[in-house]
Amino acid sequence: MYEVRVRDKGFNVVAVLFPLQKGIQPSRISWDRRWRSAGQFELVIPLQTPYLDDLITLAHYIEIRNADDDSFEALYFIERTELLTGIVTYQQNIAAHTNAVYAAGQGTGTLRNLVVRVDDDGVTAIGRMETFCDARDVEMTEFNLLRQRADAKLAEAEPQGNFIARGGQPVAEELLRVTGRSLLLYTEKRIILPPPGDIPLADDVVDITTSEYDQDTDSADEVMKHYVDGHLINPGDAARTVNNFVNQGAIPPLANITYQGRFQAVLEALQEIGQLPTVMAGFEVVLNAADEFEFQVVPQRDRTIDSGHPVVFRSTDVLPDAPGREYRVDWDVGDLVTLEVTSLGTQLDLTIMQVRRELLVGVPDKVTIAFDTPNADALEQFHDAIVERTKADTRAARV
Repeated sequence: MYEVRVRDKGFNVVAVLFPLQKGIQPSRISWDRRWRSAGQFELVIPLQTPYLDDLITLAHYIEIRNADDDSFEALYFIERTELLTGIVTYQQNIAAHTNAVYAAGQGTGTLRNLVVRVDDDGVTAIGRMETFCDARDVEMTEFNLLRQRADAKLAEAEPQGNFIARGGQPVAEELLRVTGRSLLLYTEKRIILPPPGDIPLADDVVDITTSEYDQDTDSADEVMKHYVDGHLINPGDAARTVNNFVNQGAIPPLANITYQGRFQAVLEALQEIGQLPTVMAGFEVVLNAADEFEFQVVPQRDRTIDSGHPVVFRSTDVLPDAPGREYRVDWDVGDLVTLEVTSLGTQLDLTIMQVRRELLVGVPDKVTIAFDTPNADALEQFHDAIVERTKADTRAARV
């Protein structure tokens, strides 16, 4: 059983959507957690729901907790609301919104010109969301032209509402759909700047003269936390700080690496590091006991059939989450587990990349597990098993 809470911008709980409360009857609630990217949340609720206007006006975050032990499950930032009436959908979407643009012109290394332009109203409304504009055609010292490029990028990314008409059967009742993403989106909306990455007084020209790259050499987990700290928690420009964001404490160190970043999103760097064969780790942002947004590195665990803690999913299973094979206890996103296709008599070791849950009234919640793409050897093994099964079926049909 889960509890789904609505929190406002100040992080106060303003409503509980599940278990069902008097007057609040969601049609559907679903969410997923992902190993190396921002998970997603969806709420569908009748438009005639009492107090819905207050709920939508105040809602900023969706928090999900395990109702049995009050343990944390997931946290989402609301990005999109959609009104569904008849065949028409009206949506307001801030998923692609940007309110801080870094534009870089000509120049090499530490001499490259860089300016930042900020939409202060947008930052106040939803927090700072950054992007990068590569303007190498702008000659050195042409700062006004760089500013114009950045301003144009800001104008393109302003939140907008739009209407969509879809053919087919109109919806039976007017509905509101609310979607959001996990707080990893902040790492997607932060650009890696070479140090010091701050702004000289009374100007929007960014100082990147210390080093060509933001580089770090350490265990992979500490390198990941380095980029989160330098661009979300303690950046050179204090205006880039994400309030209430912290790094996890020390974990058993992963392999040592050297990584250098420049002008890509922090999330891209985290994904590149996590995918290294010597590292194999993911990450997520959780709500810790102090109600802080805590970035955590999630190393892969071996849960294959030959490991000391085997987890085997079989094609004949009814429920993936079952006694003796419990979600968040025996297996979780990022774990390497064994998938057995019983009818083919074959087993594949696969990584759990995503877990999706859907709350349904009066019945057990629905669980869906998405695995990574098998390697070439595993795919060949699976293909051979299908061929052998087909041959056997053909021989049996001829008897």
